[in-house]
Amino acid sequence: MKRSQKEVLSLALILAVAAPSLALAQPGNLGTLNRTLLDFLNGAIKVLVALTVLVFIFGVIRYIAAGGDPEATKKARGFILWSVIGFALILGIWGVARFFLVGIFGGDATTIPTVPSIR
Repeated sequence: MKRSQKEVLSLALILAVAAPSLALAQPGNLGTLNRTLLDFLNGAIKVLVALTVLVFIFGVIRYIAAGGDPEATKKARGFILWSVIGFALILGIWGVARFFLVGIFGGDATTIPTVPSIR
C-alpha cells in the first residue's frame, strides 16, 4: 500500500472516531478517547524506557567485557550513547504528547484519591 493511502486511511479512522462528538455537538466519547490515549502513552513509555535501560546495561556490560580492545570499546560506547539519546527522546516525546493531551485537550492527567473523613 502506498504511503499516501496509509495516511488517508489513518486520517479516516481518526475522523470516524471523533466525528460523532464533533458533528452532533454532544460530549460523546472524546473524553474517554483522551483517557485511552493517555493510558496507551503511559504503557508505551514504560516499555520504551525498559528497553532503553536494557540497551544501556548491555552497552555497559560490553564496555566492561571489551578489556581494552579499541574496536569493542567503541561499539560499547555507541550502545551507551544511543541509549542515553533514546531515553532523552522518549522523555521529550512523552512530555510533548502529555502537554497536548492534558494541557490543550483537557485529558485527565491524574486521578486524585478522595481522603476519607470521620464524621
